[in-house]
Amino acid sequence: FMISGGARFTDFSYFSGVNNKFHAVGPTVGLQATRTLLGNLSLYGSVQESLEVGRFSLRSTTTYSEIKLGLQSDWANSFLRGGFEGQSFTNISDGPYGENGALIGFFVGGGLVY
Repeated sequence: FMISGGARFTDFSYFSGVNNKFHAVGPTVGLQATRTLLGNLSLYGSVQESLEVGRFSLRSTTTYSEIKLGLQSDWANSFLRGGFEGQSFTNISDGPYGENGALIGFFVGGGLVY
């Protein structure tokens, strides 16, 4: 079980008839947990929430949410994990209503533990 916090920086561009750029920074908090299922195989899950203030064409505030759920395999001082990931963005453009977006897909990652 791990709680995390820090800063998140976003810098992305997209084209929807006009070239749009978004730059933002803000605080982020997260929670991550693993639960051993069998041997070196574990269930892995994490959630992260960020609140960013930045510049689109005008100043805007954006929220970013992420959730991951998958399996993790541990060996000595390393791990490999993979599973499903969902991301949600709110108020990512100018205007009175903003725009919302979501991404879903799969992830694969690994790391070293020291």
